[in-house]
Formats: sequence, structure tokens, C-alpha cells
Amino acid sequence: MKKNFLQIDVEKNYPGFQIQADLTVGEGEFFSLVGPSGCGKTTLLRLISGLERPDRGRIILAGSDLTAVSPVERRIGFVFQ
Repeated sequence: MKKNFLQIDVEKNYPGFQIQADLTVGEGEFFSLVGPSGCGKTTLLRLISGLERPDRGRIILAGSDLTAVSPVERRIGFVFQ
């Protein structure tokens, strides 16, 4: 059984719109975010990297709660396509 590497259970609120994400990625797994424009893909990446803060919930990476950790201290990179 694989260990959970990334666990996300967050909520981000905008005027007239709410994003809820519940995602678990196992150690060694690869994942992609796919969806229509405006569905929250970029917001989720910004939450994972620390560029945005969730209004509710937590982001756990390799057993550490990153929710309040600054983007620089997270050392997470991503590429927008």
C-alpha cells in the first residue's frame, strides 16, 4: 500500500464563486489537472504552492502541514501550460 504524499482538503471563496478541492496523491504517483476554463485548476496550483491561502482546510505534503508555510519555504515548483 502506497503512502499518501499529497493530501488536499481546502476551500477558497471568491465573490459569487467557491472552490472546494479534496485530492490525495500517493507516493510515486503522477497526476494532471484537467478541466474547463474557470474550474479552479490554477487556483489549486496556487494553493499548493502557497501563492494563495485557503479559506478553510489543510494541505499536507509528505506528512507536513504546509497550509501556513510561505511559498519560499515550500520549495515547490510548477509549470503552467
